[in-house]
Amino acid sequence: MEHCQAPDLLVLAGKTHIMKKSQVSAFVKECMVEPSSPPLTALLVDSWAGFANHTNKWSEVPGDKELRLMTIPPGATALCQPLDVYFFRLFRRYIRRLHDHVAHHHPDLAFISDSVLEVRVLCQHQ
Repeated sequence: MEHCQAPDLLVLAGKTHIMKKSQVSAFVKECMVEPSSPPLTALLVDSWAGFANHTNKWSEVPGDKELRLMTIPPGATALCQPLDVYFFRLFRRYIRRLHDHVAHHHPDLAFISDSVLEVRVLCQHQ
């Protein structure tokens, strides 16, 4: 079976939905300061402990790039992170409804994580 191809998506394995501290440097290197990124990039992060240690993030920034890191204060999620508060809630609800519909009307169809990725790619490129 061929997996969903999403070149704009970095997939890192983990046991939970939360990024581990050890994955932060890979995220910065692969997504924020890659060769095609602009010379100056701003990264707005929340107050999660994995983002608190800036040393591991700066080690991945090449000399010709600059990464400006800004941190959202604790308790400001509802004000400053509308994707967490609003968009992803609706997206998860949509995926759940789609899954329920497929499970009810097409029980022989396998609904795997690649299906969710394909829906994300289709939604993004509309």
